[in-house]
Amino acid sequence: MRKLLFDQQLVKRFKWPAVNQEMVLCAFQEEGWPERIDDPLPPQAEQDPKRRLADTIKCLNRKQENHLIHFHGDGTGQGIVWERVDPSGSTSEIENNRF
Repeated sequence: MRKLLFDQQLVKRFKWPAVNQEMVLCAFQEEGWPERIDDPLPPQAEQDPKRRLADTIKCLNRKQENHLIHFHGDGTGQGIVWERVDPSGSTSEIENNRF
């Protein structure tokens, strides 16, 4: 079973394949978890890439077991940003993540 951990706490568990979400998380992992990455999803015929990216980001934020991180678009429709969510509900840059 694939898991997203932050500070040794379970954030999200993938019981079934989630190709787009996993692609995004793998891209963050490969790049050392920078604040922002370019859209890693390959183009698909008859799908708007900006819409597909937005849907993937929504899915990444959905059903988190411990809401410790938050993903969002960079405002261009071509990149993804992630931030740490602290108990007060505010966000800050994330460190020490693993997928």
